[in-house]
Amino acid sequence: MQEEKNIQVEKKAEQGITRRTFLKGAVVGAAAVSVASAVPVSVEAAAKWPATVTPLDMGILNRFKKIKVNTFPTETPDYKIDPLDQFGTYYVGMWEGSVSLASGDSRTYKIYVPENCRRDASCYFIAVPDGVETTRFLQAAGWIRIADKDKVVLCVFEPASKKWKDAETEADYFTKAYAQFNGTTYVYHDIFNWRWIGYGIGGEMMQRHIMKNPLSCAAAVVIDGCSNITDDELETIGATKYAVRGEELDFTYGETPVPVFLISQKSTKGTKRVINYWKKANDVVDKKIALAKGYEYNQKPFSTNLITYDQKVGTVRVLEQPVSYFDNTITKEAYDFVNLYARSGTGSPYSNSLTRSIADDHFIRTEKIIDGYQREWYTALPSSYDEKGEPMPLVIFYHGTGQSGLLASRQGDWWKVGEERGFISVCPSGSLEKTRSKTKVPQMSWNVEDYGNADDIVFTKALIEYMVENYNVDPGRVYTTGQSNGGRMSIYAGLALPSMVTAVGSAGASSLLTNTTSTEYYLPKETDESCIVPFMATMGEFDMFKFDPFTEGTDSWVRCHYFCNRYNLDYYDVFEYQNCRNNHIIWETKAGVPLQEQVVIGKRAHSHRPIENWMIWDEWFSYFRRDPETNTLYYRSKEVVLDK
Repeated sequence: MQEEKNIQVEKKAEQGITRRTFLKGAVVGAAAVSVASAVPVSVEAAAKWPATVTPLDMGILNRFKKIKVNTFPTETPDYKIDPLDQFGTYYVGMWEGSVSLASGDSRTYKIYVPENCRRDASCYFIAVPDGVETTRFLQAAGWIRIADKDKVVLCVFEPASKKWKDAETEADYFTKAYAQFNGTTYVYHDIFNWRWIGYGIGGEMMQRHIMKNPLSCAAAVVIDGCSNITDDELETIGATKYAVRGEELDFTYGETPVPVFLISQKSTKGTKRVINYWKKANDVVDKKIALAKGYEYNQKPFSTNLITYDQKVGTVRVLEQPVSYFDNTITKEAYDFVNLYARSGTGSPYSNSLTRSIADDHFIRTEKIIDGYQREWYTALPSSYDEKGEPMPLVIFYHGTGQSGLLASRQGDWWKVGEERGFISVCPSGSLEKTRSKTKVPQMSWNVEDYGNADDIVFTKALIEYMVENYNVDPGRVYTTGQSNGGRMSIYAGLALPSMVTAVGSAGASSLLTNTTSTEYYLPKETDESCIVPFMATMGEFDMFKFDPFTEGTDSWVRCHYFCNRYNLDYYDVFEYQNCRNNHIIWETKAGVPLQEQVVIGKRAHSHRPIENWMIWDEWFSYFRRDPETNTLYYRSKEVVLDK
């Protein structure tokens, strides 16, 4: 019967790969999905084994059977998209891929995806020690059990022939394997909350990679991976300045906070060197805090580090005692530590932020079938929310390409602004499309230029109607924002649903520029110009788009001309000012009402930095409301009238 089912699945595979096909075990370029779970000793029993002074007890390791490993396809399959199955993953089980190094060698990496795992699951980067078979190690250390229980993804770095090589070779390997993991070629996951755990020499190589790429690490645990990193290495890495588009920035790797938990069999000169490096990077106080196991340094409460602007979470935790790599209590401690932290923003340290993580159950998940598609969104209610009180504003934040409403809820931080300012925030998920990602699994996005996925104007209308009907929402104070592809969606929502959207504030969005001409508008077919919708755009100095509104053909030139023409604003009569690194250009009516604003964030790349949410709310959204009966727009309680 099993063979008959596989034959049927293979026939489906010839026509194209659906997500459910993979879950059933389709053969695509290699072995079928299958995880051998039978082991001589239960994982639960292994969790009770006491730690020993032997880091690697091969007797324990050998009690576990190897997990069957599948090979990722070398050619991109014809992935099929099921409108009613939008949030799962195409690959399940233990999979192996390979990268080619500068030396000419080919090296492998592994990815483990548990059954019933979401495509936006949290991801853990694990570097195994010398001398182990990877799948047995992951079981003995308890990582497979954690992944199966919490439905998280494991991305695993492994040595060649169970032996790590020199630092230069492994630096190349980590860079290229990480590019495969984070490039989401086969498996999507949380592409921002990068959490790392490394053992032995694998941990040492991993730690070097993190030191050179600290913006890509939310937190790290290193077990016995400090002793061989030299003073010269630390000095060179720490003094390296970030550079963006050839411009060197006044910020170094050694100033970049990364919470670390350093576990060593004993204190050595090497471990002390590394501890001091991370103390400086995390800008901690000199006094250490004694813990039940080990000790910890915490970031200075008045640290001015730009990356921890919101919460001073820089941490260096140290445990100096013998541990077993198979002690599942150590694994749990490592897992709990990295889960304390969250990181987002790439491309520049001025795009990056490090904070405490937020539990997913802080958000209310709603799922509905809308226009034939499985759709979802995540709602955050402030503690001041009262079903019978004053109706609250609603802010909708659209995620960027490849992300989801859950990731946007975790990283967008609109819930924080809502808590302080008293409004409801919602982060919806897009739908799967593959017109722009021919070489990897379909990605989730907003259908702003015929990408072949769901109609997101229909979805947004249904979402707003649901929120107004089911929550105490003020329909005259509904605002849309988003980053990149989501920023463009926020603009389109305002263009197509002007009686439902009060104001727009996008981030890093290409907005109205077409792919064929530098002066033609690209507007959604549903565009409705019957109401005034104020528009703000924020972009980074190092964004991928040209933002000079006074140079013909740039994205900003096209967008700003559209809104100026629509609202009868004098294009060259602007109010411009500089606030720290932010350059503001504002177009106002003759009565002084701002209807269009562009803010260029100095040194920011193509990303969304949560601190900008406060600016968008305080300086834009909070000023506008609409009378839902007459559609009249008000600015600071005064009716907005366009100039003749």
